[in-house]
Amino acid sequence: MHSLARPAHTQHVKTCDKGHRRRCPSRGRIAPAITVAAKDASGTLVSSFTGSVTLAFGTNATGSTLGGTTSVAAVAGVATFSNISLNKAGTGYTLVASSG
Repeated sequence: MHSLARPAHTQHVKTCDKGHRRRCPSRGRIAPAITVAAKDASGTLVSSFTGSVTLAFGTNATGSTLGGTTSVAAVAGVATFSNISLNKAGTGYTLVASSG
């Protein structure tokens, strides 16, 4: 059994609304890309994992819509979500990854 875990670093999410697009050229895209690693029970990366990983809201504080490609195949145990965006600026969002 594999568990999905975020990397050790913290990722701050900055979103933009329509009135601030000049200051936010990514148009609400989360940057850098979100990565999710498949790890075994001891916390070691399972580099043989190539399954599909899906990203969804855990907490959606302001009723935002999650945009971009929300389901990707892992490569060498890591799923990379490079174009995820939110359509409403806010705080209190959490994202969860699942597989299987």
